[in-house]
Parts: sequence; structure tokens; C-alpha cells
Amino acid sequence: MNVPTGATGPTGATGATGETGANGITPTVEVGTTTTVDSPAAAEVTQRGSATGVIFDFTIPRGPTGATGATGATGDDGTNGANGVTPTIRAGTTTTLDPSENANVTRNPTSTDTDVIFDFAIPRGPAGPSGLDGINFTFDSSTSSTQDFYDLHPIGVPGETWLVEGHLFTWDADTNSWKDMGSIIGPAGPAGTNGIDGLTPEIGDNGNWYIGTTDTGIKAQGPQGKAATIEIGTVTTLGQGSKATVTNSGDEYEAVLDFGIPGNALVYRGNLSTPGSTPIEVPLGNGLIYRVRYGAADHVSLYFVPSNGPTYIDYKVVSHYDVTSHDSVQYSNRLISSSLAIDTTIFNNAREMHKTWIRVQDSDTSLWSMYEVNLFSSAGGARVTIWVNTIEEEISY
Repeated sequence: MNVPTGATGPTGATGATGETGANGITPTVEVGTTTTVDSPAAAEVTQRGSATGVIFDFTIPRGPTGATGATGATGDDGTNGANGVTPTIRAGTTTTLDPSENANVTRNPTSTDTDVIFDFAIPRGPAGPSGLDGINFTFDSSTSSTQDFYDLHPIGVPGETWLVEGHLFTWDADTNSWKDMGSIIGPAGPAGTNGIDGLTPEIGDNGNWYIGTTDTGIKAQGPQGKAATIEIGTVTTLGQGSKATVTNSGDEYEAVLDFGIPGNALVYRGNLSTPGSTPIEVPLGNGLIYRVRYGAADHVSLYFVPSNGPTYIDYKVVSHYDVTSHDSVQYSNRLISSSLAIDTTIFNNAREMHKTWIRVQDSDTSLWSMYEVNLFSSAGGARVTIWVNTIEEEISY
């Protein structure tokens, strides 16, 4: 059965207000990446993150280059920089390379800006041909003239050659005599041409040395040196007649000055009263020993002993004994090679006063030193005193 729909009824009354809903979540918005792209790409903004943490990434095309701006005003002068440090430049190692290698110069790794060290590597040249056999050659420093040379070396051997006063002398076997081969000094050669002027080093604005336009990287001013000090070191008494000496046993910054000051005579003492007594030995120049030993019950004996090889001496001996007796002996330019008896009887018991003047030549330098040596023996040789005065040292005649 069909029931017909009735007419619409009137609007009902408004219902009651519903309950307040919960608070919504406030989202965050951040800028992510910004990427510059070339024109004509289009600008773009992309979103990433979440509904409550939004991140925008921007892609922006760069604009065209703008016109050049006007020149700005000139700035004020800067303050002067500190003075540079003057460096030292020195050679380090030098290495010899094979002839096939190239020469090179490197900076030593231990160098600093103020202490520059260059190491050199240089190839050796190729081996040359073998030379001829040489001759026996001697430089003569013991003679002051050609005549002295002839006197000291009257006979030679074939091939023997000496240099005397700038001339070569060789022994001629055919004539059995010395042949003067002439002066070893040739005539002066012509003057050479002037070299090209080199570049003058200059200090650049950065304080480095420049050679031309090249910056050497080396500072022009070195570090400030430390203040020097001077102290007194040792003071030594030298023999009478010696030269005063001053030596520095420190360094250039902390000097220690040691002084040697001439004093009185050097004195030597001993007991030579019995056989086997230890001799008294007095060292003189060039290793010459003034030796006094037991001679007999009533006397001692004097010898010269050349401990440093053959030695030239001049000497004079004077003695006064037994009130009125005198004795004297002398010799000039005598070469001694072994112990030489000078006076084998010098009386004991205060009977004799013995004095020797002796001049000794240094075999290395040919210089002469002179001494006065006094001897007095008493009490049967039990009290022997020797005193030495140095008259001069290392003199050239």
C-alpha cells in the first residue's frame, strides 16, 4: 500500500552548542638551501619537510653583470712596517757528481729566513791523461842567500831540485854541479778586459733582498745580536824576558781574557851528590835540553841534548873557580844531532860559578831564541841550583 508523503513540517528548535575542540598544532617554517643558477633558468621554490615542519628550498637565477661603479676615494697611507732582519748567506755542502750529471744548487733544509745555506752539487771533469814522472823537489827555507845554499848543500844527486830565492836549482850529473834553471816567476801577462757590471741587490717593500726584479726570499735585516761581555780569566807568570800575552778563551760575545805576564828567572834545583842521582834537565828552545848530572864526588857534568832532532846553536861558557882560576869556551853556528858534552867538570862545594849564554834556532821557523843559564853547586853536589833568564825569543837574523 502506498502512503502519500505529507507536507513539510515547521523547522525544529536549535540544538545545544557542542563542546570546544582540541587546540591545533602550529607548524614551523624554515629556509633550506639557496642555489644560484645561470640565466635564463626560472626561479623556483620547493617544499620539503612535514606538515608541521616546512622547509623551503630556493633556486634563484643570477642577474646580468652590472655596470662598473665609480672609483672610490684614495685611502690613507698605512703605517711604516718594522725594519727587516739582515740575513746571512753561506755555503753548505759541496758534493762531487759524476761527469754525466748536471750541476745544481739547492737550499739546505736547515736554512732559516735569517741564516740561508746553499748546498752545491758539481760534476767532476773527465779523467785527464797520465802525467810524466816528476822529480825530487825541495823548498829550501833554511838559507837566506844562494851562497848559503851552496855552502850547506855542496853535493846533490841527479834529479834533486831546490827552490832558493825564487830560482830553481837542479843537480847536473854531467857537470857534477848545481845548475840554476832560472826564476820560477814569469813576466806579467796583459791586463784582462773589464767584466760586465752585476746587478746591485736592493731591499724590497717586503723587506727581502731583490736581485733585479727577483725576490730572493731572504730577509735583509738579521736578528739583533746579544750584548757582549768581557771577563778576566787566568793570569800566568811567564819566564823572564818573555813577551806578555793576552788570549781570548771565550767567544766573540762572552770574552774571557787570559794574561801571560813575564816574571823573574826560572829556577831548577836538585841533589846530584851520589852516582845514579836523577839528572837536572832544563828545557830550552826547539827541544834543546840543558842537562846536568853527577860526575864524581867533587864535581857535576853539563851536556846539551837535542831532543827534537838536529839543532843549530851558538854558545859561550864562562866559569870562575878556586878564587883565581877562569875557564871559557865558545862556538858559533854549531849543528848538534846527539848529546854534546859542554863541561864535564864543574866543581862542587861552592868552588865554581858557571854561566852559559846559548842561542837556539827553531828548526821549523828558523827563528832564534837566547838564554842565560847559571849553575852553582855546593855541599858535595847535594845542593845544585840552576836559574834561567830568557833574553829574547823567536828573533829573525
